[in-house]
Amino acid sequence: MYARPPPGGSWSRRDERGVPIVWRLDRPLYGSSDAARIWYKTLDHQLVMNQQFTRSEYDPCYYYKVFKDGTRIDMALYVDDSWVVDNAGALADAELENLSKAFKLTVQENPKSFLGMNVISHSRKRTTISSHAYILKLASTYMLKPAAEYPRFSIPADRTLHQSYDTAIKQKALDSAIDDSLKKIFPSLVGALMYVVPSARPDVAHAVNLMARVLHYPTSAVLACAHRVLAYLQQHAELGVTFDGDTPSAAVLHAYSDSDWGIEASTSGSVVKLAGAAVAWASRRQHIIAICRLQEAEIIAASETALEIVYLRQLLAEMGCRQEEPTILYVDNKGAIELSRDLKSCNRSRHVERRYLKVRELVAAGDIEVKYVPTKDNPADIFTKSTLSSVDATKHMKFIMNY
Repeated sequence: MYARPPPGGSWSRRDERGVPIVWRLDRPLYGSSDAARIWYKTLDHQLVMNQQFTRSEYDPCYYYKVFKDGTRIDMALYVDDSWVVDNAGALADAELENLSKAFKLTVQENPKSFLGMNVISHSRKRTTISSHAYILKLASTYMLKPAAEYPRFSIPADRTLHQSYDTAIKQKALDSAIDDSLKKIFPSLVGALMYVVPSARPDVAHAVNLMARVLHYPTSAVLACAHRVLAYLQQHAELGVTFDGDTPSAAVLHAYSDSDWGIEASTSGSVVKLAGAAVAWASRRQHIIAICRLQEAEIIAASETALEIVYLRQLLAEMGCRQEEPTILYVDNKGAIELSRDLKSCNRSRHVERRYLKVRELVAAGDIEVKYVPTKDNPADIFTKSTLSSVDATKHMKFIMNY
């Protein structure tokens, strides 16, 4: 990498001939396009080659080392931040000491935050992850009026959101003129809300998903929905996902999937639980149009969830939490369940691409078992519908987040 000397400093900017000097750098600049890659390769070499850690086959930012006595140290990386857990005592301390000889480390015992998420350790087996601090900062930046002036919201959105979304879609189709102020405010707010969804707030995933689909053609109504979501988050900023090792069958993975059927594109919803709370969740638009009513949309959602299950099963095996039995995937559509179990031809499913029937292969392989759950008891409903009653939505949120 080459760079001109920056302004100021004691260095020369021209040589004795008056020609501008260009530096050839020995290392990348922090923040440049290749800096992160070079840093990762350097750290990877230290951990794998020098300290004999194993790099995960399923997540290249996860490293672990199992010692001869069966104890272990696990390390998750995000650029130059790392979360480390161990049950190896002095052996793990020695590994961190060796790492500190190669890099300057700052070690914090029992941290209260990580990557903008708040971490509360209630006990050795019970931990809550939330976005409390981030949400309060977000509210101070984007709230239009004091929090006390908003009504108390028990759920992030209601059927008004879907109505506003439909209006925005029609506006796009009509190529209507859009207020310039909305073009600036709405994408900025929704972009900021997106960060809380994968961090610790599955309860707002569907609302943010719908708003993100109309990012470039917003209306004042859909902006009002975004402010409602923000007000809800501010009123319930302390909520998060709480993992509890004393939950019955805490080490057993299980999942739920759901979909709604849309004329244009349906929505897939999924949640995978471990230790009493969600470890993965999603609310996303399906990439094909489901022709065959709800059944096809449901089998697509189930297949997408099944792929997430397989990934998590493999990752958990590396973490020492191997899933010995097939993971149960609960679906609330009996037709989709039949399609997932039987490798048979059906005139209602012949047109469905093979990749959207992946759940069949995983059932046949013994990784997954698909079971029926009544719609009223399917928590994945909150990832596909904004028309649920406050009672049903709250019930599902409590089940997913364990609060």
